This record gives sequence, C-alpha cells and structure tokens, in this order.
Amino acid sequence: MTPYELSISIKVFNEKQKLESEIRKHEIENQLTVAYFNARWQRVGKLSIKDLTEVLKKLNGEDKPKRMTPEEMLNEVKKLNAAFGGTVY
Repeated sequence: MTPYELSISIKVFNEKQKLESEIRKHEIENQLTVAYFNARWQRVGKLSIKDLTEVLKKLNGEDKPKRMTPEEMLNEVKKLNAAFGGTVY
C-alpha cells in the first residue's frame, strides 16, 4: 500500500467513524425522547414539548448562554442602575 492509498484509507475510515457517531447520537436522542414521553405520560395528562426541547438542548450541548456585546452589557448596567436609583457620573 502506497502512502497515498494509506491516506485515502484513513480519510474514509475517519468519515465512516464520524457518520456512525452521528447515527448513534440520533438514536440516543430518539430513545431519550421515547423514554421521556413515557415517564411524563405516567405523571401528567398533557405532554409539554418545551420541557423536552430543553432536555435535548442540554444533551446536545446547546444550552450555553449567549455572550453579550460590550454595548449590551452597558445598557443592562444602565437599566439596573436606574432601577435601583443609582446615579451616573
């Protein structure tokens, strides 16, 4: 096997691993969804999609808070300062 063929084999292997990882992730997500609905169904008559989406976001790591820009931070500080009766110098 030449070095070029080896590099192609490695690329194919890595892509295959990535694809299998994504498939496993979706399977786990589906299983979690079914388990969540079953557990929730036993306790509550109505199902809440909002709670489920929060769980799935945490599972996918999408629950990170959004970073504020310096201008947004300054505006928030001004609002809090005004709300608590502070003064601006």
